[in-house]
Amino acid sequence: MGFIAPVSGPFAQVGKDMLDGVKLYLEEIGYRAAGRKIELLVEDDEGIPATTLMKGRKLVEKDGVHVVGGVYLTPCGYALAPYIDSKQIPAVLNSGGDDLTQRQRPKWVVRTSTTSSQSMHPFGEYAYQVMKIKKVSSFCPDFAFSWEALGGFQRVFEENGGKIIQKIWFPMITQDFSPYFSQISKEADALYIILGGAFTIKFFKQFQEFGLKGKMPLIGIGGDIPQRKVCGKDWRSSGVGTDLAIAPRLCTGPLDTFIEVLGFALGEYVKVSRRTSSAP
Repeated sequence: MGFIAPVSGPFAQVGKDMLDGVKLYLEEIGYRAAGRKIELLVEDDEGIPATTLMKGRKLVEKDGVHVVGGVYLTPCGYALAPYIDSKQIPAVLNSGGDDLTQRQRPKWVVRTSTTSSQSMHPFGEYAYQVMKIKKVSSFCPDFAFSWEALGGFQRVFEENGGKIIQKIWFPMITQDFSPYFSQISKEADALYIILGGAFTIKFFKQFQEFGLKGKMPLIGIGGDIPQRKVCGKDWRSSGVGTDLAIAPRLCTGPLDTFIEVLGFALGEYVKVSRRTSSAP
């Protein structure tokens, strides 16, 4: 079994989380299935599409794997899928790209995550009808996942009567957000954000330093939002409203058991991003 994940680079923590989950399950079944031993071969793609494809080729052509798993970012999933189809190798990916299961669906790929825009359709309605937000500026990294996620939100938000009044795109490698913060329209009721990886912490730190905390409410993709600070509070008082389907206080039944086992195995608090399968 070949497993590709960004275990280094800006998305390293997410990649390590993915790998931890796979190893935990394989350990539970003794690395065996249907009487056969499972060998796990791990490749680091650093979240770079060209590297994802290169590592996929290595696993299939050199290592002779029978199945490929992992892959986090949407562009990485799109880069690998045509090759997987051409080789007819089963792949179980965690990439969120809409077209991996929609308009350009590959025959040999299934996914463990939601699509990029899936949760954003109901969240668009929720933002307008429940949060009473009318005007939104968006603030997103410039890559495929953001385009699809924001597209889903915009479609339903505007169908309900809301309006996206501004779209701000920043490069994935951004270190200083201040030039982009200065562009945010004061007419917006909220700022729609998509964050992930290492730049999440930088964003919140600089957002506060720029004087926007408490003045501009944040909504959007919530996998990397610090949930222990947000959960249980009104979204306006906390300043963050997200699409998360689960949060610490909502874990029950089998999911709660899984979190307990994973937390015990890793010896640390399990973040919400490890509990969800939504992926950029």
